[in-house]
Amino acid sequence: MNPNESVAARKAPGRISKDAVMGVLRVVDMAIILVVGNVAFPLYLDLEFGIDPLDYLLLTLFGAVLTGYLFHSVSLYVFDNLRPWSRQLSKVLVGWSIVLAVLLTLAFLTKTTDQWSRVWTIIWYAGSAVGMVGARIMLWPVVRMWEREGRLARSFIVVGAGAQGRAFLAAFNARPNPGMRLVGFVDDRVERVDPVLLPHRVGGLDDLVSLARQHDVNLIVIALPWAAEGRVMEIVRRVKELPADLFLCPDGLGFHFSSGKLASVAGVPMLTIFHEPLAGWRLPVKEIEDKVLGTLILLIWLPFMALIALAIKLDSPGPVLFRQKRAGFNSRIIEVWKFRTMHHDMRDPDAEKLTTRGDPRVTRLGAVLRRTSLDELPQFFNVLRGEMSIVGPRPHALSAKAADTLYTEAVDGYAVRHKVKPGITGWAQVNGWRGETDTIEKIKRRVEYDLYYIDNWSLWFDLRIIMMTAWGGLFHRNAY
Repeated sequence: MNPNESVAARKAPGRISKDAVMGVLRVVDMAIILVVGNVAFPLYLDLEFGIDPLDYLLLTLFGAVLTGYLFHSVSLYVFDNLRPWSRQLSKVLVGWSIVLAVLLTLAFLTKTTDQWSRVWTIIWYAGSAVGMVGARIMLWPVVRMWEREGRLARSFIVVGAGAQGRAFLAAFNARPNPGMRLVGFVDDRVERVDPVLLPHRVGGLDDLVSLARQHDVNLIVIALPWAAEGRVMEIVRRVKELPADLFLCPDGLGFHFSSGKLASVAGVPMLTIFHEPLAGWRLPVKEIEDKVLGTLILLIWLPFMALIALAIKLDSPGPVLFRQKRAGFNSRIIEVWKFRTMHHDMRDPDAEKLTTRGDPRVTRLGAVLRRTSLDELPQFFNVLRGEMSIVGPRPHALSAKAADTLYTEAVDGYAVRHKVKPGITGWAQVNGWRGETDTIEKIKRRVEYDLYYIDNWSLWFDLRIIMMTAWGGLFHRNAY
């Protein structure tokens, strides 16, 4: 809302629930999977003898339920995640591909793969993918129209037009949100209203309930000092009959922690400043991911790793593995394993000197292993030992420097990376931030990507990074 707009807010048109929109989208996705699978059956399979349509009906039903659950777990049915559209579509396609992979794996384990038609499976997969993508493409212009009409917006009133109300308005204007519509400010004491808020005052406390009903308000913000306990309780008493959410605006210091959320500690509501990134169900999910995928990847690569070990022995004297102390989870020191890529008598266990292009310390085979990241393969043993994850911020040597400055001194809050286990690959690496850190800016950008990963972790995010690593992360021009 522009501060210079007129105070009198006109009545909002009929409001549409965002949750209802996403609920309908969930039903549409599941219906598409069911319909496509069961329409494809008579079009192709009724020509074959001995095919039971009930088996295919149960398969499509299970696929629809599994898709609904997976899409919900990666927040595809959260309205605010409809944008950016490209990410929404990629999540739909990858999520649906994961569902099909799970179904095929179950069929393989139960030895029932011979009962499913490959042509039907392709038709079902492709048709459902097109249908779910098409549903979103058709939804977007409708959503834009509803947003222009204000039908998706939540109308709200702010009680309190003093310094706290002004701080709230500044924060609100700094982060435009088409889903929020400010009706105005309510305050009895006109003489104390902040001059900036005078054009936005729509009445006093006695007008609050009638204004809320007139403008279909379903959210009320109390922007008063928390010390004004009597006034706050009076407002609570007046509005408790309204079908609206009631929020208490942060007092002073709270504005500095705008990302904080309320939590209950010993039954007392408190503002969360920091939170444990992998709490609750996330931690066991991450552990299962590491153990299962780590074991599978090691089994696949073990023969090739044996060949690499033999090649290292033939290429230069010294041990096959190189062990280096690095900072792990909660800044605990761990010993990271790598294939040796330097001449043994030139090794640098503390990383006092950065590796540069054409570095004479690197062996001929070592240069290939570094460029292809194959020297990192032994770290899957670190993953199985519980010291590392497959995906996470890369662990750095204790003496690693950028422009002759220790990483911990070059980047404020650098140690925040250690809130999670370090990883073999990470969001920074797949975005090109790997290799030599000859400038402070490079390590700052790397840490920036690491912190984004920590704040936005999800199983889907991990799988995306793993796929990006497998698809385009094997060779990199900055690795030497």
